[in-house]
Amino acid sequence: MLIGGYPITRVKCKASSLADYGYKVWYWQLEGAAYDCPLEPLTQEFWQAKQDARLAYGIPLLGLDARAPGDLLILATQDLYATLDQDFGHLTIPQFLSLHRAILRLDFPQVDTLRPLHFEDRLDLFKELETAFEELVLPRKNEAGEYYRRLHKFEAFDPAQADNLGVGFCPRCKQRIAFGKALDVMKAYRMDPETVFVFGTSSQCRNVVATAINPHFTNLWFPAMQP
Repeated sequence: MLIGGYPITRVKCKASSLADYGYKVWYWQLEGAAYDCPLEPLTQEFWQAKQDARLAYGIPLLGLDARAPGDLLILATQDLYATLDQDFGHLTIPQFLSLHRAILRLDFPQVDTLRPLHFEDRLDLFKELETAFEELVLPRKNEAGEYYRRLHKFEAFDPAQADNLGVGFCPRCKQRIAFGKALDVMKAYRMDPETVFVFGTSSQCRNVVATAINPHFTNLWFPAMQP
């Protein structure tokens, strides 16, 4: 299903905490990075014209897996008839949890990386990505009423593919990075016995990168995975 000519598809979600308040969930498979995607389908005018709704929430799921052509955007809209002067992102806790469950049911490689995480780690990662959407992906208006994206090369999330020795390259400055070498780690999440999902910054350009590496090549301690 195309929304305004964009390949944005509705997710089947019957959770009462969302449906009863006019929320709909959508996914948009991108060909590249979320912060480089077109602005139009992320504006309130677009959703008001195409769906008589407002854009209420968004999250970028990073395309770390080689099977993924790019990042995956998850969007939530709310029908205007059900809106009571709510700002962007103001979902209740039950609505957040219902939305997260709907995301985890999607069959995309970007979602596969989330499932092995412990519940608390997954919620923590969702919060990080929600903030990234609001700060880096969601368009803003200037004084002239024109939309723009607040993007700086030091603020953007980029996926960096690491080889089986845990070595990769920063997508921006092309510097060779590895855990503890030219990569300053901010947060790390254990996904499975052979994979650690890492957020960090390149020591050369300070670009924020995300990558998945084998924990054997880190000095981090993680609790044993649950069976």
